[in-house]
Amino acid sequence: MLTTVTFRGFSVSVRRFHYVQGQISLSNVREYFYYIDHRGQLFLDDAKIKNFTTCFKDKKFLKFFYTHLKLNVAGKYGKLFPFISPCGPEMNFIRCNSLPIVYNKIISQTADLSSDLLLYAGEQLSQSFVPSKLFVESVSGRLYHPGPNICGGVGLVASDLAQEISDKFIFESLKGNSQAHMQVTDVFNHSLISNNDLSYHCTFQMLIFI
Repeated sequence: MLTTVTFRGFSVSVRRFHYVQGQISLSNVREYFYYIDHRGQLFLDDAKIKNFTTCFKDKKFLKFFYTHLKLNVAGKYGKLFPFISPCGPEMNFIRCNSLPIVYNKIISQTADLSSDLLLYAGEQLSQSFVPSKLFVESVSGRLYHPGPNICGGVGLVASDLAQEISDKFIFESLKGNSQAHMQVTDVFNHSLISNNDLSYHCTFQMLIFI
């Protein structure tokens, strides 16, 4: 549906998408619409208030929802809802603030940090943490890490966790060097993936997660 919006004498046509939660499509599929915020909290897309109180918290539901999450390659509502999570005769369409995978916590499995895990989906699912794969997006300053390939291969590191990680860094400008490096003291050395405009030397003084 096209709606004409007038602002300061200028008129533009805006395509509005109208849906009803639980609507049944022509192919007899019940459709629901969700939103994932920058903290990884999951909401019904049309919820007027989106906060910790109104987000989904059921661990079994979150695990199932995220396990089946993938790119909306079929294209239906794809421009507004680029991800889906099929559930039997139902289809869940998902849009998000940044990415659907948002890491909120990191846990250490071994003393040598060789098998740390990043948790998401209400801490029900995990991704192996590889510090050398961290990526800083230059425009937003957000921190990203590889994620499940089925939903794009990238996950957002939530701001609280990003702060926890960045607090372990010491940054020193390296003029003319677009490759950033990060050292984990007494454990291992590796390069930190970065944008071309990020030129820092990063030293991990200590990496202890409880």
